[in-house]
Amino acid sequence: MLKISAPLASIIITLIVTTAISIGAGVFTFAPRNYAIITFDGGYKRLGIINEESVYTKADIEMNGDVMQSGSFDEVIAFLEEQADGSGRGLNSNLSDGVAVRATAGIKYFSSDAATFDLETETLYVKSTQVNPVNMAELANKLKAIEESVKANRVETSNDALSFEVAPKQSIFSLLDKIYARLSR
Repeated sequence: MLKISAPLASIIITLIVTTAISIGAGVFTFAPRNYAIITFDGGYKRLGIINEESVYTKADIEMNGDVMQSGSFDEVIAFLEEQADGSGRGLNSNLSDGVAVRATAGIKYFSSDAATFDLETETLYVKSTQVNPVNMAELANKLKAIEESVKANRVETSNDALSFEVAPKQSIFSLLDKIYARLSR
């Protein structure tokens, strides 16, 4: 049988009591890993704490370098429908020769450090020509399919692109740097 001397016993009891009190007081709490860093094709960016995440879509209809319509996929599809109805041709007709459509979709993050960040996940560029005309109905269906794909893969894409760590410590110097950066914009 192991004999414990009185001084050793008092040390063990003191350690047990101080550990229990420390745990009860929350001394051993771990900082949450909620500071996001996003990795993308061009590198990485520190986002901070993400407040909101949503899917975005943006498309431009151009002719000869001039933007005829710009907006979300829904707005651009509505514009196409309006143009088709106005011409009496219907949405099953083709875009005019020389009309190009640039479209992007992805995930928009609203965060504490980066304000907003757009992670582009899907792109589309089509240009209607006499040889390769672009059908308006097919274009509208492609835009809807891209948006649905981004929505369906949003969680997986975010999990692949984001990593989380403990937020960096704030000091008076980092706060002054942030204030200076905001004022110099």
